[in-house]
Amino acid sequence: MTTQSLVDQRRSWAALLGTYVTVSFISAGLVFLVQPMATRLLLPRFGGSAAVWNTAMVVFQSLLLGGYLFAHAMVRLAPGMRRLIQLLVVGVPILTLPFSLPGGLTEESPTLAVILTLSVMVGAPYFALTTMSPTIQRWFGETNHPLAHNPYPLYAAGNAGSIIGLLAYPLILEPLFDLRRQAVAFMVGYVVLAVLLGLIVWFYLSRREVRTNIAAVAPSAAEAAPISAGRIIYLSFIPSFLLLGVTRHISTDVAAFPLLWIVPLVMYLGSFVVSFRGDGQALPIAGRALRLVLIPAVIIATGAASRVLAVAITIPMVVFALAAYVAHRQLYDGRPGVDGLTRFYLLLSVGGLLGGIAGALVAPVAFNSILEYPIGLVLAATLLVPQRIAALRLSTRLLALVLFVSALGLGALAGTDLSRLLLFGLAGVIAYAWSGRAWVFTAALVLIALIVAQPGAGSKVLAAERTFYGVYQVRELSDVHVLLSGTTIHGAQIWVGDEADPAAIGYYDVAGPVGHVLAHYADRPEPIDVGVVGLGAGALAAYVDEGDSMTFYEIDEAVVAFAKDPKLFTYLSSSGGSIGVVLGDGRIELERIAPKHDVLIIDAFSSDSIPIHLMTLEAVELYLDSVKADGIVVFHISNRHLALEPVVGRIGAELGLERRVAAFQPSAEDTYASPSIWVVMGRSEAAVAAATDHPMWTGMAGDGPLWTDNYSNVVSVIRWK
Repeated sequence: MTTQSLVDQRRSWAALLGTYVTVSFISAGLVFLVQPMATRLLLPRFGGSAAVWNTAMVVFQSLLLGGYLFAHAMVRLAPGMRRLIQLLVVGVPILTLPFSLPGGLTEESPTLAVILTLSVMVGAPYFALTTMSPTIQRWFGETNHPLAHNPYPLYAAGNAGSIIGLLAYPLILEPLFDLRRQAVAFMVGYVVLAVLLGLIVWFYLSRREVRTNIAAVAPSAAEAAPISAGRIIYLSFIPSFLLLGVTRHISTDVAAFPLLWIVPLVMYLGSFVVSFRGDGQALPIAGRALRLVLIPAVIIATGAASRVLAVAITIPMVVFALAAYVAHRQLYDGRPGVDGLTRFYLLLSVGGLLGGIAGALVAPVAFNSILEYPIGLVLAATLLVPQRIAALRLSTRLLALVLFVSALGLGALAGTDLSRLLLFGLAGVIAYAWSGRAWVFTAALVLIALIVAQPGAGSKVLAAERTFYGVYQVRELSDVHVLLSGTTIHGAQIWVGDEADPAAIGYYDVAGPVGHVLAHYADRPEPIDVGVVGLGAGALAAYVDEGDSMTFYEIDEAVVAFAKDPKLFTYLSSSGGSIGVVLGDGRIELERIAPKHDVLIIDAFSSDSIPIHLMTLEAVELYLDSVKADGIVVFHISNRHLALEPVVGRIGAELGLERRVAAFQPSAEDTYASPSIWVVMGRSEAAVAAATDHPMWTGMAGDGPLWTDNYSNVVSVIRWK
């Protein structure tokens, strides 16, 4: 071969590899671009619960399994026929783009409704995209490229594209485009992918630079003894299950900070990128690091030490990243040759789907708390590669066992959080040093988790329930009953012995903004009609008297049950007014009932994870239609991580409304009052002025971002400091 021929050959190989890498990158990027985009479209119908995201993940994983099954089945066909059919599978869904939220799909089960809606809306293009990864890798393995014997690094390139697609949504697409333009942008990317795929098919049909018998290619040393089907499923199950567990744990029990749902998924994809590059000897180091970090992770997961936010977020993230890498690297090391590639990915997707089903569908029904996260940590311990340790005498092992059990026992009896933490940590150190085998270390972790999970001094759990919308607890803290959703308070009431104080406290204290507004209406001679979106403990019912009426709009039956239980809260039962509860999404029910309240209070923003569809321009227009001509709309916008005042102020300015804001800081005398931020808006300047006749209320600017049903930008309102 001449020098020029060699140069031409290398250019041809570079172009071939570049085309396959680009197709892998774009197809995987589109897969993870459409996920947050489609989930965002669900918000007006299903709200912003973490369960919506997790259920959507199961839908996407199911379609992924279907795509991998299709790719595996296609191997039986002739190479040319396979390529033409694949081009058809990718090309036909273009007719369904750009996608939009379908109408007419209603189900009593929100989980089933999410599944049906996503399937109709993006099922066809998403399925086509999921077939691409194993198919493109198989095709590359059939070429005459020098690297064709190991096409698995293309999977790393695809997952790099997935990370870019996932991050591009909140950082680029959402801030710059509304949902309609986002769907168009996805369609453009999809069409580009189809064109590139067509070029690959044309290249094959015209040049035919392929091997006719890939089974005859000798496997590499790493491919000579691939792992079993059960092991593939198990190794892919654990990261998938732990992904949903750590997502739930952080967004519910630690902090529902915007974008935190995405970070574990980025780590999950990143572990594939690092693992499937085909180089590096990091597995033993990662295994030792995982073994070390699992101890504090289990202690934090069971509630012994999670008050330091940075630690409570960092440890779960680190342990998940290490576990995902250890599992996925073992998958790569046991990969089959090109001939078994599609089967390998099919089994991998089965394990991922089973992990998703267990974490998103089974766990919420089986557990009242985020128990899947500590279970996932225990499963992660089984990933550890056995390591040799110095031989210990039997007496030394028995002494270590006695010290381990003693530390756990003393920790359970300790009276302070610090002493409990130190003793549990000591037990963990002993377990780390003593156990050289994965099953021994796993057993030690289980014991630590069981003992640490026992409640210490402080609070008492009066009731707990987990639903599609959240994980709730009613705790007794000294003389107060508190309703919690994760770490967010949704109402509280003072109890003296067996008697409840009927006065509202916390955000709703009489000294606070909403207490001042409702006290103004209570002074009027005519009865008032109040609507409240969001029930919580029902504290606002304390402000209505005989002849008055208050209607709560609450989406979760569990919250209604807690608020109506007189052993937990008595606001509803002791109120002098007429109290009603409408079960359902506040926005949907207001549109259906079309009430005319004097005051409408939007109190769905006290959680750090806000339902965006309740604070858009269209939503506020609906609120104005739900009050009388001189009625007012009151927003509770307290939030630890989001500055929502500019958003509400801009909507008020856009609609020409009179508006006021109060950022309340209780004084030393207001023992049970909590800091809070409230906004009052209305068409009537006189009504707003009368309701906010107090120095705490000030005017509002109107220059923030304008959120609509088609556009929102959470990143722009995050408090980064």
